[in-house]
This record gives sequence, structure tokens and C-alpha cells, in this order.
Amino acid sequence: MLSFFSISGFVNGITFAVLGLLVLLNNPKRKLNRLYALFSFSVVFWAISYGIWNLPQILSAKESALFWTRMLNFGSAFIPILFSHWCLTVLDIEKEKKNKTIFTLGYLATLIFALFAFTPYYVSHVEPKLFFPYWPMPGVLYHFYLLICWGALLGYMFYRLYKAHKTASGYKREQVKYLLIGTILGFGGGATNYFLWYGISIAPWGQSSGSYLDYFFILCCLTLPFYGCSVGFKKNRDICSFPFDYSPLYFLSSISKPEVGNDYLAKRIKRFYWRYLYFSFSLLFPFF
Repeated sequence: MLSFFSISGFVNGITFAVLGLLVLLNNPKRKLNRLYALFSFSVVFWAISYGIWNLPQILSAKESALFWTRMLNFGSAFIPILFSHWCLTVLDIEKEKKNKTIFTLGYLATLIFALFAFTPYYVSHVEPKLFFPYWPMPGVLYHFYLLICWGALLGYMFYRLYKAHKTASGYKREQVKYLLIGTILGFGGGATNYFLWYGISIAPWGQSSGSYLDYFFILCCLTLPFYGCSVGFKKNRDICSFPFDYSPLYFLSSISKPEVGNDYLAKRIKRFYWRYLYFSFSLLFPFF
């Protein structure tokens, strides 16, 4: 059972490492690329630490389990603020005075939480929960982290995405819609980790399918206009090979030609999303 959480952590980490590097190397001077790369690398730090923590040899010792739970929570502390910064930059509203203030306070709060990540004020201790020999328990600062970074910061970011979706049109509306879907499923899946923190006996099954599937989908669907892909395939190229059909590289290249219309892009997004959704869950199903 624990091998599922360890494997999913490593898969998440490798996936985000590759995607973050691809986006950064595509145009390292562009702010949007750098923000997504930073967000990806914070997920990598969390996911790899999560995978190491769930290795049997680590969970067999209380001290090592405590260290790696603090390590993964150090990485996860940066995820909300970096993702929010990236999303608001995608919406081109990051320079609003109110948002600048939110970023300043958000980064300051994140820095404080990160500084205390290896102390009992953030992660108090570890104890047995369900089939986990050692599960982290929150310190006093961790409650404020969830309230500020998950409640206030991500709540505000979701509100701005929802508002943008209502006012946007055409392909931009499709982008924001799928960004909303990914945000709900991604952070919703990650949030299942917090049940055991507060004594609710629900295993964190969503941490794998949520972050791995949905953020991968977000990147694939939003790379075209935001990251400047320049390689193009013909619009009418047939998709017949199964591995290639589910390849995000093919998806990006097949829609990245400037003359391709918005209707076609929207259809391609929908087609890719549902196929990748089915394919990803078919890979995860054997673990259950």
C-alpha cells in the first residue's frame, strides 16, 4: 500500500522536473516561464521528499520520518504563492496594486513558514495514522499556513480565475476554464493529505492523481500562448499512434502554428484532455 504513495511521489517529482525544465529552457528570459519553472521545482521538492518519506526504510524510523515530513512541508510551503503568482500573471493582472500587495504579504508569510519548517512550531511530531507508521502532526504555525496560503491566497486566486472565466471569450475562455478545472482537481487532490493531520481517518489518495494528472494537463493546454512554442504540424495531421496520441509534445506542436483557428484549438484541448484523463486513470487503477 505504501509503495503506491512512494511511487506516485517520485512520478510527480520527475514529471514536474521535466516540464519545468522544458518551459524554462524554451524561453528563460520570459517572466511567465520562470514563474512556472519555480512553481514546478517547488512541487519537485515536495514530491520527491514525499516519495522518500514513504519508503519502508525511512518510515521504519521515527527520526527519519520526522525529518522527511519536515522536508516535504518545506517544499510545499512555496507552492501556493508561486502558483498564485503564475496564475495571476497568466491573467495579466499581476501588476494591479492590490495584487502587488498580496504578493508581498504572501511571499513574506511563505518565508516565515519556510524558516520554521524544521521546527516543532511547524511540524510538531509524527505518530501512527491508518496504515502509516508515522504521519506528521501540525504545530501552531501550520494552522496559520493553511489559513493564509491555502485559505486566503489560493481562495483569492481561484476567485480571480472564476471572474476571468465569466468575462473572457473565445480561446481565452477555454484556457481559463481548463485552468480552473486543473486548479480544483490538483489542489483538491493535494488537500486530501490534510485529513490525517487533523484526526480524520481518510487516506491521501488524491495526492497522486490530483497533482500529477491535472498540472500536467494545465501545462499541455496552456503552453501555446504563454510559452511561445514555434514548432508546428499541419492542422489536418492524422493521429493514429497510441503513444504519440497521448504525447504532450505532439499536442503542443500540433496547435502551435499561428494560423490555426481558435475553434480548432478548443477542440484539440478537449480531445487531448479527455484522452489524457482516461489514460492517466488507467495507469493509476492497478494501484487500487
